[in-house]
Amino acid sequence: MRCIFLVAGWFAAPALAFADMNLTKPSGWIEYKEEIAQLSSDLKPSMAPIGGRFICSRDEDEDRMVALLIKEGLAVSDSGQCEIVAYKSVSTDQPSAWEAIAYMRQLGDRLGYRLISVESGDFESGNATILASEDGYIPWWQTESDNFKAINEFVRSTMSRADLDAESVEVIGLYLDNREYEMAFEGLFLELIKSGRSIKLNTSECMGMARQLKLDKETAFDYQLWSKFEAFLHDMAK
Repeated sequence: MRCIFLVAGWFAAPALAFADMNLTKPSGWIEYKEEIAQLSSDLKPSMAPIGGRFICSRDEDEDRMVALLIKEGLAVSDSGQCEIVAYKSVSTDQPSAWEAIAYMRQLGDRLGYRLISVESGDFESGNATILASEDGYIPWWQTESDNFKAINEFVRSTMSRADLDAESVEVIGLYLDNREYEMAFEGLFLELIKSGRSIKLNTSECMGMARQLKLDKETAFDYQLWSKFEAFLHDMAK
């Protein structure tokens, strides 16, 4: 299951090695210079929370990260369902902001976690500012747009038509509820492929949604998904 962590500050973290981490590296990294400059636009630097958003691959890693965050002096404001929010106030001057971004990337590499963004502001309410992120990253507070409405409806209707087992429907539905559309879409097709059921699908529509979710570049569950996905659609079109 995908796990999201919010961390802030640049401090020395212990070198922990987490085994069996199978996370896909981002295809690119973007730093938003205007947003960083705006953060430090005041004549006199102030303090603001700056955090990094990380992904892990297994539920049990949540306890390890909670322990690490507490040990490093961060405040853990919320946890559950493998989501952890922790923060620390840092100076808003540009050198400190750039240093924070660099530290987050180093921390993710060292621990084997995938960093998807560095943000500042109110993380929980959806008023955070993205300072740097993976290329194509869309924050959770923007994923209710019409861009994902069709995907949400497609996954739910396809689950119903395919008559998936109750456990699979519950898990995929949870991904949708948490706006993890990539994982929901991938999970749906892995279940369809595994079941061997024949179901009528619009091939071009499915390919378009999969590419929108960048599943041709990154996957959460199966690194062979794209080849299996293409073969499945090809067979369904016969």
